[in-house]
Amino acid sequence: DFPIPRNTLPCNQHFCPTWSDWSPWTRCSSTCGTTGTQRATRVCHGTGGCNGLTERIKTCNRITCPVWSTWSSWTECPRTCGGGVITSRRVCEVGTCPGSYIRTDSCASQRCPGK
Repeated sequence: DFPIPRNTLPCNQHFCPTWSDWSPWTRCSSTCGTTGTQRATRVCHGTGGCNGLTERIKTCNRITCPVWSTWSSWTECPRTCGGGVITSRRVCEVGTCPGSYIRTDSCASQRCPGK
């Protein structure tokens, strides 16, 4: 045992700096293409600062975006009166495209004479 000198003060009683756990990854900033990113962050606790990064970034959803062709011209109306239906189509040229490949509209909606 050593005698404790008089007039001493405690030192180094602060907590050593430590990192928090990484946060969960954020949602991807893009659903397709090459520019999507995700981020995770952490916080330094304690005095003096921590070594390392506060943020991690990674790419995500690096898949080709779906591409639709332009809509075709409307078909000719099969009727001149009494109601008919015209259609226009498009083709999914790249990937799996959301939505419909066909659209419809009414035509010749006026009543036929004598009806």
